Amino acid sequence: MGFHVSRRGFLKGWLLLIGAVLAKGILDFMTSETQGTVPDKDIFIDTVQLAEGSVMLGQKKVVWLVRDEQGYYALDRRCTHLGCSVRWQEEQRQFICPCHNSRYDLRGNIISGPAPSRLVPVKLSRDKNGNLIADRKVVVDPGWRLTITG
Repeated sequence: MGFHVSRRGFLKGWLLLIGAVLAKGILDFMTSETQGTVPDKDIFIDTVQLAEGSVMLGQKKVVWLVRDEQGYYALDRRCTHLGCSVRWQEEQRQFICPCHNSRYDLRGNIISGPAPSRLVPVKLSRDKNGNLIADRKVVVDPGWRLTITG
């Protein structure tokens, strides 16, 4: 007595397999910038030229640096919906998630979802050379600023 699979069962199995492979590929594509080893710290060099209201992506591309009238602050680049890397859209003056179109204002507050919460503000400090260092492991209050010197 051998193992028998109907034509319908065979096709169902193949369709499920193809669907799973496609779903994994799409998910990998959507989160590709957040896959693998992502550094906890990011560095910003030559921030003197950063004007008030401007945004700069760190060298390791994991944190956004923003300058406002009170100083500098850093926002984790991960969208709070599924962790995709948000991008700054200068024309719209918004951070926008390419995966599901969540939008955040310059301070990281939600403009529209599906993101459940604001972008995460993270610790910012200066190293001995005056470079700014953002640490994603240390969350700070959204109103916290590193004062501008010089």
